[in-house]
Amino acid sequence: MSSPHVTFLILVNGSWIEVDALIKNPKPLLEYYAQEKNCCAHRGGFLIEADGKPWNDRTTIDEFDMTEEWLPALAAALRDPSEKAIDARVWEESSLLIKRIGDTIELEDKALADFKLCQKISFPIEKFAVEMIREAKKASQLMKTLDAIPDSDYVAQPQDWAESYRSLPDWHSLVGNLERALDEYRAKSL
Repeated sequence: MSSPHVTFLILVNGSWIEVDALIKNPKPLLEYYAQEKNCCAHRGGFLIEADGKPWNDRTTIDEFDMTEEWLPALAAALRDPSEKAIDARVWEESSLLIKRIGDTIELEDKALADFKLCQKISFPIEKFAVEMIREAKKASQLMKTLDAIPDSDYVAQPQDWAESYRSLPDWHSLVGNLERALDEYRAKSL
């Protein structure tokens, strides 16, 4: 079983930037979204490492509305010990299977073309959930930071890019649901 490490990255001007940097200074993201009208350029998601080695790569990080699928899928795995696979479409070509086996979570993404893009990996479910929650909270914080900026302060046409994250379900609620699922899992493990 591997040790997980998760980082939330966001695409800005062709470079992947950790969400921490954008929380401190969202201006590069605002400027990029004001210039980039293609919704496919509005990407952010979880980069997952196993024992310090990448499990997925940046090509598997897609638009925010797909990335959010990680949160309810992981919450479902925490709540359901039945070992049934949960299918989540976390990027456009994804066919991610998440399976809980006792205190372990298995991840495998074959992609829709049925080739193994992200090999099967196992993590301690609690450690993986903690990593995902930490990074999802940061993404939620960034979205709140962006929402707090008045529309008049945006460089150009906020409606052209704001839909990339404003049309999403409330990330804070999704993270809260995942935290509750982890609490329930911990309570049952006692």
